[in-house]
Amino acid sequence: MTMLTRRKKKYALLLLLLAVSFLTYAQQGMVTGRLADSVNHQNLQNASIFLFHAADTSYRAMTVAGNNGEFSLKDLPMGIFLLEVRFQGYQKYTREIVLTKDQLLFDAGILFMAVQIKELDSVTITSPPIVIRKDTIEYHAGSFKTGPHEKVAALLRLLPGIQVLPNGKIQANGQDIQQILVDGQPFFENSPNAVLQVLPAEMIHKVAVYDAASEVSQFTGIPDGQKTKTLNLTIKRNRRNGTFGQAGVAGGSADTYGVGVQLNHFKNNRQLSFVGQGTNTNDPVFTAMAQDPASTDNGITTNRSGGVHYRDKWGPHTAINGGYTYTNEQMLQEQQSATQYIFPQEAATYQEQRSKGLSDNSRHVIRFNMETLFDANNRLTIRPYINYAQNENFAAQQSALTGGKTMPGDTMYTATYHTNGKSNTSNAAIKAMFVHKGKNGRRALSVAMDMFYNKNNTTADNYSLNQYWQPAAHTDTLHQRRQIAATRAQVKTDITYSARIGEKQSLLMQYSYKYETGKNATDVCGYDEKWQQYLIRDSTQSNRFKNQVQDHEGSISYQLTQDKYMLHIRAGWQSRQLVNNNLLTHTDIRKNYLSVIPRVSFQYNFSEITNLQFNYDVVPRQPALEQLQPTIATVDSLRIMKGNPDLKQVQVHSFSLSYQHTDAIKQKMYSATLGASMNRNDIQYAVTQLPNGVQIMMPVNVNGAYSIVGNVNYAFPVSRLKSTLQFTAGIDYVQNKTILNEQDVYTRNIALQAMVSLQTNISRALSLTLSGNASYHMLTYTPASTATIRYFTGNVSGNVRYTLGKSWQLLSDFNVAYNSSVQTGGQHWIPMVSPAVTRQLFKDKSGELKLRVFDLLNQNTNMFISVDNNRIQRLNTNTRQRYVMLSFTYNFQRFRK
Repeated sequence: MTMLTRRKKKYALLLLLLAVSFLTYAQQGMVTGRLADSVNHQNLQNASIFLFHAADTSYRAMTVAGNNGEFSLKDLPMGIFLLEVRFQGYQKYTREIVLTKDQLLFDAGILFMAVQIKELDSVTITSPPIVIRKDTIEYHAGSFKTGPHEKVAALLRLLPGIQVLPNGKIQANGQDIQQILVDGQPFFENSPNAVLQVLPAEMIHKVAVYDAASEVSQFTGIPDGQKTKTLNLTIKRNRRNGTFGQAGVAGGSADTYGVGVQLNHFKNNRQLSFVGQGTNTNDPVFTAMAQDPASTDNGITTNRSGGVHYRDKWGPHTAINGGYTYTNEQMLQEQQSATQYIFPQEAATYQEQRSKGLSDNSRHVIRFNMETLFDANNRLTIRPYINYAQNENFAAQQSALTGGKTMPGDTMYTATYHTNGKSNTSNAAIKAMFVHKGKNGRRALSVAMDMFYNKNNTTADNYSLNQYWQPAAHTDTLHQRRQIAATRAQVKTDITYSARIGEKQSLLMQYSYKYETGKNATDVCGYDEKWQQYLIRDSTQSNRFKNQVQDHEGSISYQLTQDKYMLHIRAGWQSRQLVNNNLLTHTDIRKNYLSVIPRVSFQYNFSEITNLQFNYDVVPRQPALEQLQPTIATVDSLRIMKGNPDLKQVQVHSFSLSYQHTDAIKQKMYSATLGASMNRNDIQYAVTQLPNGVQIMMPVNVNGAYSIVGNVNYAFPVSRLKSTLQFTAGIDYVQNKTILNEQDVYTRNIALQAMVSLQTNISRALSLTLSGNASYHMLTYTPASTATIRYFTGNVSGNVRYTLGKSWQLLSDFNVAYNSSVQTGGQHWIPMVSPAVTRQLFKDKSGELKLRVFDLLNQNTNMFISVDNNRIQRLNTNTRQRYVMLSFTYNFQRFRK
């Protein structure tokens, strides 16, 4: 066979393959149609349309009806299919679709949907577990079974793609939820923990996750590019009129106790909720109002809190919501720390510390929100806010510093230190915003004004007995009182004009002006032994100054929204003028900052369930006023802080690229994100270590700081286990630059992370929740004398529950943690098991008696490692260990039928 013949055959084969490919592509079918109400023939938008293979009812395609009710399903093979249309409030519509080579385009015409007529005790309406409505993922709560009287937190843990973290934060497909709403409105001052632990899961009809537009954009209908990741809980209609709540009391060994009550009264638009509780454990029944649910694992904590939330409509045009909360936290904390200070040229030092402290923090918060709709085109919103906080603390500490360049391994410093302080802070703010939109809805104008006032008074008495061994042995005593009185006031005005250009384009112009003024008086006085008072004024640390800041910011934005993509471009600028007057030295610091603030957002929709998003922006960050002050402050006997009036502002450039795919039918969710940021003129602290171990710290501008972050999230059902498996993996790379002993040092931190979670009902009697996470860190300093630092952390935690008969349950929480960074002699593995037995009481099982052994093995501890530019710290904090507790909880509810 000649070469020419072989080439002809290859070309013929290639042409044949191309022809087959063309014919195959050309034979892709499509189904189109339009949905309408069978009574008034109104177009139905956002209905879910599904296509299944007729042979085995397996899923083929899914879409959502557009604004005019039209829909299309593309790229379909030939065959017989079942078309199914689902829409809330309408009967399910089903018909057969046949695609042949002679009829690849099937026009279903107008499909008239019949209204669902509800007959008492005769009609059961079923809904798909997950529905995609444009950018919204909607979960039907009834498809995810929770136990009797369980709260919303238990429901969210069952939803594919949703994760409830130990610190109370909620994530959807790896992204933090920024606000939680109930029926589209805030609940208990936007407190995530209150929503998770107050509302019963059985009251929830739907859970929706979406990117909420700004409140101005929601009212005007004109997009402005602002999005907030939101989780909204919709209450069932038959749960919107009635009273429900929970009360509990508990007592146990080691003087543990708990008491709490939750009372809620809903009547259509009117909602009144009250929570009161107190405990020295971390039981969720008694910590719904805690600001940070994880804080009780950091010392022995006693929480007392209470609050009331009210929401109503005053007439047809005014809606109000607001409330009052009080929290008090008392903590006994004992810590042991080992800190390594990194310096080049073999000058690393090591500090061992032991401390014991008491703190008492109280906080009062009043919030109110009133929205008045004068007519369809004019709205006024007023939001006042008041906050008052008090803090008292006492701490005693012993420390020793070893190492250094001169005599490595020898003791350089020992100290005994204690401090006693108190502070009070008052905040008051009010925001008013008026929005007007044109009669045709194509133009809008909003004017907003914010006023803010802050006052803080702090007093701290510090005593330290210091023994320095290098370069010459000597003893020094630090005994002083530091008093700070500071006030700050701010007024800000925003004016925004938005307009539609055609049907799919919009233009937005914005200008804002902010004026801020403040005063600060810092007095540091040494202790006079003769007069037994703090009379010896330290002029190097005392200061009095006032400041004025004026900001001008303007921008113009353009947005184009098409069926397949959305593009948002913003060009902005910011001008800041800062004047700082030192009232003691009669000197001024004047700074003028000018920044260009671009922003680009782009989203491409491959289909109704798959999209790609890109974001880029620049954010200016100005130095803090305290950093600009040319003063010296003694943080403690080893660290002295100096100001730097020559600081420049930081420019933070950041971008992100994310891909998301959500298959509602198969309940599979996949997302991937890649992000990066770079800081220009980053502010870091230059540290100089003296021969005696004292560190002089001063903020400076450096370049070379950036980070790269990537993660993937995957959630899919496991039919054999009747559950959903969620998997997350990520990698972080962070580089920082600082100056140590007058030498540039780069810190590079690589972190590999993985997390997996599973919640399943193995049988009607046995359920299991299981999650695990692991992270590997590699830290390098260049140049530095220390080797690369590597450590691994991970834990496996879960809950198992077994039901005996109709009223008994055996359950246990478990957690096994591992930390390789624990020093020699420490405990790397920490197993923790907390078994319990419960007995449900009364006919409706509204009562529960529980006997629980917390930390059966008496192994609970809190180990933590933190790193920064020149410090690696390993910290061990005391926490609540084994106790036995008996508790009684009563759940009550009464709803109108």
